[in-house]
Amino acid sequence: MLKPTDAILKVVVACICGSDLHPYHNMHAHEHGEGEAMGHEVIGRIEEIGSEVAGFKKGDLVIVPFAVGDNTCPTSF
Repeated sequence: MLKPTDAILKVVVACICGSDLHPYHNMHAHEHGEGEAMGHEVIGRIEEIGSEVAGFKKGDLVIVPFAVGDNTCPTSF
């Protein structure tokens, strides 16, 4: 775990969404020379949880929608 705000999931199910298909169409090249997360919608079980993560506990089944599946997460919804 890198930060106390992190949670580590064991992925149970993953899928792609429509945005994952853009590279096959006409998606522009990445300006920063870095890739982009694909297949970023998952359902998983929390295996480890940081001390600053609130509202969840180890063992919880969680859904990670595309809006928060990019290694960042708002503090509230």
